[in-house]
Amino acid sequence: MKAPKEVGTEDRRPCGWAVLAMLALVLPLPSCTLDSSGIVLDRYRYNCSATIQSVTDGTRSEISTDNLMEFAGAEPLIVAEPLENPDVARRQWLRYLRRILEERSGDEAFRAVYGAGPWCVIGEPDLRATEELISWDTPGLANESGPELDLCMCGEDCGNPEGVVPILEVSPTDPGAPYRVDFGSAPVGSPVVRDVRITNSGEGRLCLNPPSIHATSPHPDDFVLGPFLGCDLTPEGLLVLEDAEVCQFRATFTPRQAGPRSALVPGARGCGDYITLAGIGTAGQLSASPAPACFPPLGTDPCTEVSIRIDNTSPASVSLLSPPTGLGEGWSLAALQTSAGAPIDLGSGPYTLTPGQYVTARVQACASATAVSALRVMHNGTDYGAAGSPTGDVDAGSPLVVQLMPPGSDCMP
Repeated sequence: MKAPKEVGTEDRRPCGWAVLAMLALVLPLPSCTLDSSGIVLDRYRYNCSATIQSVTDGTRSEISTDNLMEFAGAEPLIVAEPLENPDVARRQWLRYLRRILEERSGDEAFRAVYGAGPWCVIGEPDLRATEELISWDTPGLANESGPELDLCMCGEDCGNPEGVVPILEVSPTDPGAPYRVDFGSAPVGSPVVRDVRITNSGEGRLCLNPPSIHATSPHPDDFVLGPFLGCDLTPEGLLVLEDAEVCQFRATFTPRQAGPRSALVPGARGCGDYITLAGIGTAGQLSASPAPACFPPLGTDPCTEVSIRIDNTSPASVSLLSPPTGLGEGWSLAALQTSAGAPIDLGSGPYTLTPGQYVTARVQACASATAVSALRVMHNGTDYGAAGSPTGDVDAGSPLVVQLMPPGSDCMP
């Protein structure tokens, strides 16, 4: 049989069962080392992974040599001496993992994936063969030293006998983040509802804190829990789930501001577990019409006027933040009015446009308005269109900008 080539060559064939069986007979179980591509058993690549939890915010996630290297930016870890058994390889991995987690604890991109830290490991790390050859790189051999990543410990066993282990299961969640309920995107002020089920999928009794929004949550006011089903509390104030029992509650996400929003629901009692409720608030959107604003030629009157309608076309509210600016010589804002014609004074504070509402900006152009100008309105949403586009001269982002064309110019709104 033709031997497989190393990674990076043209041909790469996996090991067959016969080859693996031969390896099992002649090699110790498993003699492992680590490098930037994972754990290595006599040049056959392995991947090491573990489930970690951020103690601060309860984020629980799977981490492996594959996805860790995206953030590590550190020298490869290669064990100098042959390892005698998988336990040694796992301990090396836990030392390496702790070091990288500590080094990356200030990295915002890393924290966005794995939580705010500090971290502990849940259960035993896992070693899995990929059955592919890698190049053996001997320079820079170094044993990883220092303490291993701590195990996540629970202080409450709920009175279960030894060997009986309850397991907290949360749905709907993603396998990579089993304690995270994702609400997706929602316009600011618009509710999104999820029915969340927490189940004891193990054995014995599972003691939980009562489902509630924890006071230390990043955005506690964006989420509301209730009603509850099967979530009755004991006289001591605990939620106790026997084997296969379920507690279900309704969680409503109503983002108060744009951007990522989250809240924490305490999980298994004494374990530091949290269920993370997460969603993204999306800002409202404005459009302006006509845009660009075309002014007719001046007649006998010294000035001419065009009314520009500014609509909130989205299901989220948008606040106009300050008086319109940007008007050049010969241009003026005659009035900013509500849809009912009432004057709006942005100098005294923001004016909120709820979904479907609009305001009108009455702009005047006089004889000296011979150059192209613009009406700029600061707001906390987004805009429709782009400068020079067929839909109008409305820039993306803040401020909303409406191009003003001089009276009598060749203009197409």
